[in-house]
Amino acid sequence: MSLALVGTREQAMEYLEGYAIERKAELESGRTTAGLVKSYLLETVPPGMATPDLQPAFQQVGARLDHIEDDLYKIWDSKERRYIGLLEHLLSRHPVIYSNERTAVIDPWCQNLVNINPSLDRLWLSGITFERLWEKVVQINPGRRFGRLAFEHQSIFEIDADDIEREDADNEATSDEIMPEKDETIRERRATRFTVIDRIEVLKERLPQLQQIYHPLFSISQLRFPAAGKGGHDFYFNGKVTNRSDSFADHRAHLVLSALTRHLTARRAIASSPTN
Repeated sequence: MSLALVGTREQAMEYLEGYAIERKAELESGRTTAGLVKSYLLETVPPGMATPDLQPAFQQVGARLDHIEDDLYKIWDSKERRYIGLLEHLLSRHPVIYSNERTAVIDPWCQNLVNINPSLDRLWLSGITFERLWEKVVQINPGRRFGRLAFEHQSIFEIDADDIEREDADNEATSDEIMPEKDETIRERRATRFTVIDRIEVLKERLPQLQQIYHPLFSISQLRFPAAGKGGHDFYFNGKVTNRSDSFADHRAHLVLSALTRHLTARRAIASSPTN
């Protein structure tokens, strides 16, 4: 079925479900003929405020929302002159875009949508939120399933000891002294970026030990939820989620779980703030 022919919620879910099954079969064969289904979790207004009409926001990028049912829409792109995805108000304040466009096309498209619309933002997942999501992975999946974690950390505020000594020496210099030219050498900072894939039971046991030894391992930036069936769902820090499973229904359920986890994490952080 073509997305252009989708006219009901049931047809939309069937379209995405069938597409997921086809792509998963191709992934297992090692060759894909089309893009995977990708979801982009967005955020609108703060709690307590009415969710704005998103039609003007999409018009800013030359798109149109065609209503299907309830809070589900097809996204028409006037430049491409075709439907490029679906929009659903998955939870209050959290619309989500579903698309099977190639990453090189839909990633910048979604980022542009957010950049020029102050009423929209990505659903950013912090390291603390990823810690809570990892706890969910451990809780609801057998230990023999494989998990995938990616870490990214850069100490942009870290000051080298050599820099401190150089600044102290500069401050001690008098106006009579001739100061040498400043050292223009680029200062290196600690950076961590790598991915680990192992059985969940192994990661559950080893990760806390490694985090105590090497603190950048608290900076989880990507996590894979094993699917109920085959494959999994890759969550990125900027709210993008790639469906590598054979079920869109399972994918959507994990989107709801991640959004709720993020909300609970934020509320706990606010409640524990010294100002409260």
